[in-house]
Amino acid sequence: DTAPFGGRSFLAVAQQTPEAKIRDLERGLDLDPGSRLFVSLAEEYRKLGRMRDALGALQKGLLAHPGYVAAQEAPGRVYIQADQATDAVATFTKVLVADPGNLVAAKSLADIHLGRGDKLEAVKKYKLYRALSGDRKVDPIIADLETQVTPKPVTPPRIQPKVEPPPPPPPKFQETDKS
Repeated sequence: DTAPFGGRSFLAVAQQTPEAKIRDLERGLDLDPGSRLFVSLAEEYRKLGRMRDALGALQKGLLAHPGYVAAQEAPGRVYIQADQATDAVATFTKVLVADPGNLVAAKSLADIHLGRGDKLEAVKKYKLYRALSGDRKVDPIIADLETQVTPKPVTPPRIQPKVEPPPPPPPKFQETDKS
């Protein structure tokens, strides 16, 4: 059978073991190299910890589908799982530049920055995510971060002006008798 998944439904494939899913997805890509199955294949590789295979599938698929946003986000998830935060930040930042309303990129960047201890960038990205999604569940995180990144007003110490004693009175003019 030349249909992807050997003529079986996607649901039937979804209930398979990860290895069987990978075989079917690879077969489907062999039969239709221009399909978007590469994202699902990469996700299955990622789930099994096969990061190099996941990135390879995504890079190859993105050559055929450079505007496919879900595929552009997927390497970021692989990098996160591989503890490559710098590459994940670069990936999600690129996605956010190309698609400023991308919720996955905004939230992922916020989470990464928070995990790295970059609280200022984290609060910025959480606010962006909240503005884009309307998700108020991040409000406590934002509030907590704001207390940590907002400088407390500094009250200068009160300096008492030095009070000089008044100058001595001028000498009194005394008239002398000139007689």
